[in-house]
Amino acid sequence: MLAALVGCTSGERALRLGTTHTVEQSGALALLDSLAPPVTIATVIGPSGQMLHAGARGDLDVVLTHAPSLEARLLVQPGQAALRCPFVVSRFAVVGPPDDPAGVRGAPSAADALRRIARRGVFFVSRGDSSGTHTRELELWAAAGLSPRDSAWYIESGTDQAATLTLADERRAYALADLPTVARLPRLGLGPLLADDNALANPYTLYVTRGSARRADAERFVAWALESWRPRLITLTLPDGTPAFTPAAGGCSAPEHAPALEERAMLSDDLNPVARLWLERHGKYVLGEREAALLTGIDRSRSIKEAAKAAGVSYRTAWACLQAMEQTLERPVVRSRAGGLGGGQTTLTDETRALLRIFSDLSERIAQVVEREFRTAIPGVR
Repeated sequence: MLAALVGCTSGERALRLGTTHTVEQSGALALLDSLAPPVTIATVIGPSGQMLHAGARGDLDVVLTHAPSLEARLLVQPGQAALRCPFVVSRFAVVGPPDDPAGVRGAPSAADALRRIARRGVFFVSRGDSSGTHTRELELWAAAGLSPRDSAWYIESGTDQAATLTLADERRAYALADLPTVARLPRLGLGPLLADDNALANPYTLYVTRGSARRADAERFVAWALESWRPRLITLTLPDGTPAFTPAAGGCSAPEHAPALEERAMLSDDLNPVARLWLERHGKYVLGEREAALLTGIDRSRSIKEAAKAAGVSYRTAWACLQAMEQTLERPVVRSRAGGLGGGQTTLTDETRALLRIFSDLSERIAQVVEREFRTAIPGVR
């Protein structure tokens, strides 16, 4: 996504600011648009990981992200950050349905909240897109001592914060979200259940990239952002009257970085890229890898019970997945026949079998493309 913010200068190409969906959907970019930056700004919006890669390549002049571990790994350590300026801090929250079936409200920490969700097997919708929100979520799962990715109740949306929250609302699921973004989506049935944990602090940082061809203008914009944009941001409030953003501590500095050869040695020879495919209907999740595994098991065994066992989920969870698919597709996914001499059987409908075949073929083709591009991007990793 590209948007232009016209400032006081003209005649040169716009200064390229790379930032995230959360910055946009929290209202921070709308506020920037209402101000008068000292230079013409072209804003590129995407997940934090994508913006940091672009910044490291020199495709962006300034980066504003909220993923400290990714920032260190992708921009600072490789020496691609010429200037680092702490900007503002918001808060993440574990959000969920009002009846809170997993008991998240009573959890003493975010990590414990995730353990409760996993223990109950209640749907959790992850962004799954290498965004700052997704990165923090994975860090919280690690702190909880869990890896939920292959669990039937764990759904990866692969999209922005607002769309992820909408999907979670439809599934009556839990999610991790930035509080200012949640506040701008008042029609959602789900709401914040746990935000009082230091692990849920959400710091935003501005970077001037080393590859910027307009270093002086980039530094001028960052100085203006700290003096003019930030004071306006910290006046925004959440529905409970608390600040949506607070100033981040610390001043601007030139980050230290690892030598290039040492950084290169950190790459492992056994790295492998992973791409996830899912299908939607009218913007609603239908089919992903877990559902495909369940359908494949049913097609082989003609038994939901056996398919659920092979997929490592309960019979109840398997039925819930099938019912969710049927509700979204508005047609049967399986056919069941009562037991007789040969026992009962469950089979896929012809449409479901065709859909599963298309999904499997497309998944394989995408994996091949991603593998090829990965080897091209990092030729030294075999």
